[in-house]
Amino acid sequence: MNEAEFLEYFASDDKTRIIAAYIEGIRSKQFASVLKAAARRKPVIICKAGRTAAGARGAASHTGSLAGNYAAWKALVKQCGAIHVESIDELIDTTVAFAKLPEPKGRNVGIIGSGGGGSIIAADEFELNGLHVPPMPQAVLDEVKTFLGDDWMLVKNPLDNSVILPMGWGFEELKRIFDTMAAHPLFQILLGDAGEWYPETPADAVYYEATINMLLEIRKSTDKPMALVLRPADHTDEWKWRCFLEQQQRCITEGAAIFPSIARAAKALGNYANYCLSPV
Repeated sequence: MNEAEFLEYFASDDKTRIIAAYIEGIRSKQFASVLKAAARRKPVIICKAGRTAAGARGAASHTGSLAGNYAAWKALVKQCGAIHVESIDELIDTTVAFAKLPEPKGRNVGIIGSGGGGSIIAADEFELNGLHVPPMPQAVLDEVKTFLGDDWMLVKNPLDNSVILPMGWGFEELKRIFDTMAAHPLFQILLGDAGEWYPETPADAVYYEATINMLLEIRKSTDKPMALVLRPADHTDEWKWRCFLEQQQRCITEGAAIFPSIARAAKALGNYANYCLSPV
């Protein structure tokens, strides 16, 4: 069977909701028409190898496929209504977004958990992928003033929990802030970041678990798409891996869309929103 035949099969299979494909080259002359027909029925996400001359030679020796012109390929995928991705990681991440998240109603993202420079990077990553990170609306700030007092001035989007918690506030207040953000119509997409450096010590494991508990509770309480970022632990301590894997499994069991970095989450959510919100 060739790539067009596989594509045609999965397009007609009622049990298949999303088609994710890795392709090295095209053999079937009917591929474009089959791809267009498939993309009308369900999302088709495609990663194509052989983008460079060296990669094209590898594709030819591996499968005997002709890689062709990469720019022409990208134009073809777009014209057919499919989603083009640049890597296997992006293929997997974008498929996770499609499989786990409800459709967004807009492009504005509310973010919690990115500390310091991470907040700036998070804002950049989402903006570079066709989404928007707007300032915190005044209505949210007015509500926050009722329980944070003068510390309401620390509340921004992205919301930096490393600024809020050291001021003496706890997870109850942090969750209340993000609940208020999640309920505001300005935000149509939500992202919860479990932190860049946690757990750093065994004592931090309690904080790490509490952070993820909070994010999962917020996710359950909203009908907006909410993704989580859980960074894999470093390789220095076994207990870090155990802690990370335990919390990762919790998120998977609860059906959350999780990503290993802000950059990968932003790319996947951008692909998903661009697909859902683009004119047919």
